Amino acid sequence: MSIVHANTQIHNLTPADEGAALRKISSMMAFVRRKAAGLPSVFRDRLEFHRMKRFSDHRLRDIGFERDWDGSLIRRQA
Repeated sequence: MSIVHANTQIHNLTPADEGAALRKISSMMAFVRRKAAGLPSVFRDRLEFHRMKRFSDHRLRDIGFERDWDGSLIRRQA
């Protein structure tokens, strides 16, 4: 017996309530899946920015970035 089925029996939920609960769980799982799919690109971008911090200001300008006042990298404004 699954947790969802045990929970519906304990709380006397109707089949409609059970379906709504399953839809909510399914939508939450889809949301987590979408967020997790983007994590590798976030880590890859962070590594690239860390590597680019060693570039000279001239080279950063050539590739479309500049240093902010605190040393962080930002995209050049046109």
